[in-house]
Amino acid sequence: MFDIFSYIVTVFIINQCSMVTKFKNHLAKTNLAKNTVTSYVWTVQYFLNHYGEVNKKNLLAYKGYLVENFKPQTVNLRLQGINKYLEFTKQEKLKVKFVKVQQKNFLENVISDADYKFLKAQLKADGYDEWYYKSGILTYTAREERYAVCISRRT
Repeated sequence: MFDIFSYIVTVFIINQCSMVTKFKNHLAKTNLAKNTVTSYVWTVQYFLNHYGEVNKKNLLAYKGYLVENFKPQTVNLRLQGINKYLEFTKQEKLKVKFVKVQQKNFLENVISDADYKFLKAQLKADGYDEWYYKSGILTYTAREERYAVCISRRT
């Protein structure tokens, strides 16, 4: 009984390795970058080693693992690799949806007007007159640049 089980497991593993090798060769024929191919193949090998069978339950479990442990861009890269493998193995119905990536706010690293006024007041109070005036010039220049951009977008 043990020998039959070992044989079945061995055949299963060899079959998976063969499919991954064929997948790698298929990707190599496309216009994908070498690093992308390597990433996709690594992802498929990781999935197969940790989840074994390709089914919807395991794919969703893998996606959950990715979401809990990685940034959205990494999650989507891994899912793209899995989806390419599913296309290659003619299992498109199992494809996994990507996660949404939130765009960062354009003004995320800008200090508030209140913080700017506090900074200028402290520079003046601490006797850093040169920096007080330089900060004013920089702020004026940035405001003029922003105003110019707004005008150019309207025309």
